[in-house]
Amino acid sequence: MNPNEMIRIKIDDMTYGSEGIGRYNGIAVFVADSVPGDELKVKLTEIKKNFARGQIIEVISPSPDRVPPKCPLANQCGGCQWQHISYPAQLKYKTKIVKETIERIGKIKNVKIKDIIGMQDPWRFRNKIQYPISKSQITNSKLQTNHKSQIQMGYYKQGTHDVVDINTCPIEHPKLSRAAKIVKDVLNKLGYSAYDERKLKGLFRHLRARIGFGTGEVLLTFITNEKAIPGAKELIKEIVNKCKSDDINIVGICQNINPRHTNVIMGERSWTMWGRDFIYDRISGHQEIGRSGKADFKFKVSNTSFYQTNPVQMAVLYDKALEYSGVTKEDTVIDAYSGIGTMAIWFAPHSNYVYGIEEVKEAVHDAAENAELNKIENCRFNIGKVQKMLPELSEGDILVLDPPRGGCEEKVLKTIGRSTLKKIIYISCNPGTLARDLAYLSEKGFSVSEVQPVDMFPHSYHIETVTKLIRV
Repeated sequence: MNPNEMIRIKIDDMTYGSEGIGRYNGIAVFVADSVPGDELKVKLTEIKKNFARGQIIEVISPSPDRVPPKCPLANQCGGCQWQHISYPAQLKYKTKIVKETIERIGKIKNVKIKDIIGMQDPWRFRNKIQYPISKSQITNSKLQTNHKSQIQMGYYKQGTHDVVDINTCPIEHPKLSRAAKIVKDVLNKLGYSAYDERKLKGLFRHLRARIGFGTGEVLLTFITNEKAIPGAKELIKEIVNKCKSDDINIVGICQNINPRHTNVIMGERSWTMWGRDFIYDRISGHQEIGRSGKADFKFKVSNTSFYQTNPVQMAVLYDKALEYSGVTKEDTVIDAYSGIGTMAIWFAPHSNYVYGIEEVKEAVHDAAENAELNKIENCRFNIGKVQKMLPELSEGDILVLDPPRGGCEEKVLKTIGRSTLKKIIYISCNPGTLARDLAYLSEKGFSVSEVQPVDMFPHSYHIETVTKLIRV
C-alpha cells in the first residue's frame, strides 16, 4: 500500500467521527463520508503501520443507507458529518458505537444499553449558531482580477479554517439563519473588515446567535478583535430594523472582545450594545412523571452561559434523567456542573432539596434567577469547582453529573468514590470519556444499571447519553 494508490474497498463499520472503516489486505482503511455497505474506489492519502486513510474517488455501489444530503453544502461544510446517511441508520450506528465503546474502553459487560431516542423531525432543531467571519475575494470574470472582497459567514470546512459561506441551514431554527443573513448583508453594505487569522488583523471574528424556541426571542453577539466598532449606531439600527421587518424578535445585541491569537471563540470581556444580554426560553417535559405532572419551566439564558442546543431533545434527556433517578421528596440531589440551573430546577419539584455546583459566576447568577422565576425554593447554587465543592456536599442521596466533553476530573471521581451517595445519573456527550469514568466508578462500588442514548445532534456523529449507576 502506497500513498496515492487506488484501491477498491467495501465499508464494513462506522467510527465515532466522520469516517467509515473497511479492510484492505488485512489493514484497516478509514474513509471520510463513507457509509457501511458502500463499495468504493478510494485513493490512499495516509499510510501508517496498522491503518490507512483514503479519499472517495467513486461510489461503485452505494450502501442502502446512503441518501442524498438535504443541504447542498453538506459535502463542504463541517457542521454536519452524517447527512449522507439515512436518519434511521444514523440512530442504529450511534447505538452501536455507545455499546462498543463502553465494552471496549470501559471493559464493562452485560450492561443494558437501550436504543437511542431519535427525533420525529430531525431538522431545524439548533437554537444557537457560532459562525466564523472571514473575507472572500470576488473576481471580475471579464478581467480575471480581484474586484472586491465580501464578508462571508458559516461553518468551517471539515478539518480546516476555511469558512463555508452559508445563507440558510436545515438544522438551524430558520430565524437564526435569517438573522445571520441580515447581519452579513449589513456588514457588507457598511464595509466592515473581517479578522484574518494569518495577518492577525480585521475587526469581526465571529457571530453568535441564540433563539428561545418557546419564546421566539433572539440575541446576537459579535466577537471582535477590538473594542471600537466605527459606526456602531448605524450598524445596530440597520440590523434591528431589518430583523423586525422580517418578524425576528430581536431583544439584544452584545459585543465580546477577543484580541488573543487563539482558536478559543469567546474573550473575557462582554458588554451590551443594544437591548439586553439574555433571552428567555420555555421548556416543557414530554412525560408524566410523579405527582407534579409535566415539567413546564421558563429559563433566563445569558449571552455567555451554556444551554443545550437542542431544546426538543433537552426535555427528553431531562425526563429520562428524572426517571432514572427515582427521586422522592425524601432525597437530596446534588447537581454537579449545574450551569444556569436547568437540571436542578427540573429535579426540584420532586426532591427534598437540590444543591447546584458551577464555577462560572454568571451562570450561577442566572441559576438563582431561574429558580426565583419558576418559584423554586428548595434549590441553592454554589460558585466553585466541582472537585472543591463536592466534598462539602457529598452526603447527598443522588448525584447528577453533566461534565464537559473531557469527562470528570480524577479528583471528582475520587470524591464520589469516598462519598455515601446512593445513586449517580451521569449525562455525557462523549462515549469515550463516559466509558473511562464508568470503569473507574465501577471499581469504587457503583454498578452501571442502564444507559440511554439520546440523539441531541442529528446528522452529526455526536452522541448524548444518560446513565444510571447504583451503589452496591
